[in-house]
Amino acid sequence: FLAMFLGGFIIGFVENWKLTLIIVAAAPLLAGGGFMMMKVMADSVNGSLNAYSKAGGVAEEAFAMIRTVASLGVESQVKQRYERNLADAEAFGIRKARAQGLGMGMTMGVYFLCYALAFWFGAKLVIDSEDEAASRIGPSNEGFCRIGGQVLAPQDYLGCGFVEPVTFATAADVCRCFTCQCGCIADSANCVAGGDILTVFFAVVMGAFALGQAAPSLSALTNGRAAAGKIYSIIDRTPA
Repeated sequence: FLAMFLGGFIIGFVENWKLTLIIVAAAPLLAGGGFMMMKVMADSVNGSLNAYSKAGGVAEEAFAMIRTVASLGVESQVKQRYERNLADAEAFGIRKARAQGLGMGMTMGVYFLCYALAFWFGAKLVIDSEDEAASRIGPSNEGFCRIGGQVLAPQDYLGCGFVEPVTFATAADVCRCFTCQCGCIADSANCVAGGDILTVFFAVVMGAFALGQAAPSLSALTNGRAAAGKIYSIIDRTPA
């Protein structure tokens, strides 16, 4: 999980630091949702296991002393003890299912909101980079490669990616046509592409989600250290 977190954020900042910072604003919500879901589920599983073990202990005790139970006529009391422990296990199971549903709902809700935010801002970055590139390397003003130029011939549609006649309104519109060789077509290294947006989005979001899933594991390590401290204190204790 830690490797996913670090790798995702490194890829995001290398590819496009502006979009990464926007997505990072929602990262705490993603991590928090994953942490809450995993923490409550882990506590519920431990509680249900304890309840099942108590119920099993009641059953084992009853079977081991079945003659005594039968002679005293306490079968109904033993049954009630067993059912109480099973009811506790059921309650923990319901709690686990609710936590899983709420956590997944919150996580996916934030996830899709991140989709909307990232793709809106990503589209803005793509358009801004195209405008900037067109201002640096403008159209040649030859043929239809000019502001106000029209793509009318069917053989030119393929090079421009159109399927119908188009009139160019801005230099960026002209430079989206591959055959004009200007703007981002001529200087793609300094432009933001759709693939860059997808790379940053999934890398950062998956990294944030992995951080939230790693939190319960870190708490388990902390609990283990505390338990080990008690054991070592007993081992190191000097006999009276």
